[in-house]
Amino acid sequence: MNPSDLTVVILTLDEEENIGRLLERLTWAPKIVVLDSGSTDKTLEIISRFPNATVHSRVFTGHASQWNAAIELIDTDWALALDADYIPSEDLASELASLSPRSAASAYRADFVYSIFGRPLTGSLYPSLPIFFRPRKALFYQEGHANKLRVDGEVQQLRARIFHDDRKSLDRWVRSQISYMKLEKKKLGIGGQELSWPDKLRRSHLLAPLYAFVYVLFVKRSILDGRAGFYYAYQRLFAEVLLSLELLDDELRNSKKR
Repeated sequence: MNPSDLTVVILTLDEEENIGRLLERLTWAPKIVVLDSGSTDKTLEIISRFPNATVHSRVFTGHASQWNAAIELIDTDWALALDADYIPSEDLASELASLSPRSAASAYRADFVYSIFGRPLTGSLYPSLPIFFRPRKALFYQEGHANKLRVDGEVQQLRARIFHDDRKSLDRWVRSQISYMKLEKKKLGIGGQELSWPDKLRRSHLLAPLYAFVYVLFVKRSILDGRAGFYYAYQRLFAEVLLSLELLDDELRNSKKR
């Protein structure tokens, strides 16, 4: 595949800690479209240093709608969608260049390596995601706090991995988790929706935080990663405690109204 057949698309909002590291890995890409949601830090200044990147602005209305707006800006046959805190492995560019996609192939998914301050973890809860796709055969939708990609056609697997390495501050992470868990609570409360057993466990709000902590440490083996592994396990514990508090808050408020 010729690099001119693809556009890299990135969403940003105050990503000065991350965006430069990502763009430095994308010097091979002739066209990068950045959709910014009103950054007030040095994000736009950093992006301006990269001549292959063009910035567009849009008021944030949700992750899925933002991604769908971003891919509308693309005029190439393929899109590579990357979060600002992603770092592509060095072999991604060569793998994409070697692809000869069949007509039935509409997307390629990648596996992720979660990193804490540059330390790759042995395992994490981060799922494999489609990141390389035909824009006209793909649509983002919201499921809880996650934005997912619905693809019309086959989804194949990339060999190259993506590193998730968010360097934003802890207080920014906490604020994000508060908003994310409100969305997760809404997802868990939708009537008639068949929930997976982990989500059923989360909706019970009693054992989910402890289960997440133990699962990350011992099943995903982050205990092998020392302080970085415990940091990640504490993150997941904290996020699930927030969700449990959100669910309990609703239950207590609703019982008071009866």
